[in-house]
Amino acid sequence: MTMTPGSARPGPLSRLLGEEDGAVSVEFMILLPALLLFVVFIFVVSLYLGTASDVQQAAQTLARATLPLLNSGEENVDVCASLLSSNMVQAVIDQTAFLSIDNLTFPASCTDQPAADGSVTITLVYNLAGSTLNSLSSLVGLDFVQIERSAVVYL
Repeated sequence: MTMTPGSARPGPLSRLLGEEDGAVSVEFMILLPALLLFVVFIFVVSLYLGTASDVQQAAQTLARATLPLLNSGEENVDVCASLLSSNMVQAVIDQTAFLSIDNLTFPASCTDQPAADGSVTITLVYNLAGSTLNSLSSLVGLDFVQIERSAVVYL
């Protein structure tokens, strides 16, 4: 370092502030947690959307499965009880990627079906409490507790 006449000698603080060695490493360590949180957020939302899609697809499949029951000619058919007794609900849930029959709420009886307008509504409630998705969602500040989906078919 060359000193010009009249210039002050640089102090230790100005030399320290002028150093840029390791600045990229410090910036990376500051941004890494935010980046990881963002990646986990994307994963959690994708997993939720996949699970919600499976619940909706199961509801639609079960609603379509009621049509042969209602067109069989029998009167006062309880479509929910018939779907449960034929293990149709179990078969539909077994075909999904994200669902477990243990977390599914399906009505044991729906004597109000079909409705006056000839429609059949099947509603499924999937409980996420205690699941990996529920734990991960709370990690990123989301509260995924249950998914409820309905499907309607008309006779």
